[in-house]
Amino acid sequence: MSSVGAAYITKQPRDHDIHNSFGLMGNENHLRTWVFQEGTCGCTGSHYTTLTDTRLLLRSVDTECCRCCGEATHTDASIFLRDIAEMRESTESKDCCAHLCGKCCGCCCRVPKYMELRGSFGTEILHVSQEDMTKAQVEIPAAIGNHKLVSQY
Repeated sequence: MSSVGAAYITKQPRDHDIHNSFGLMGNENHLRTWVFQEGTCGCTGSHYTTLTDTRLLLRSVDTECCRCCGEATHTDASIFLRDIAEMRESTESKDCCAHLCGKCCGCCCRVPKYMELRGSFGTEILHVSQEDMTKAQVEIPAAIGNHKLVSQY
């Protein structure tokens, strides 16, 4: 006899809003998505952070500079909220992409803020815009607390 109970799906997942290979699971609820594009003037890297009531879904699209190196590649991650043990705000300096483009417009040399997550999965960096940072610093810990502290039946 199976010890797995039946799951009742009460609404359809909205995978079209998710920029990630890992789509929404059965009764998982989409809470928020943040999109952050680094740089301007053709030197860009994109980061998509999707918060659900169960996981953080992350996609980082590698930096493209003038589209001279072919198609951009991406890395997807799925982190369960219960596995996040610590969050930190950090800053990270970046090298200018001038060696790829042959010029530097100053767009890559800013020092942005990042959120660093640590847990049983290791360390992961969340890339969120300055405008969205305050919201993310409230909403992500709230979702983690709701997931860890509220007993789910």
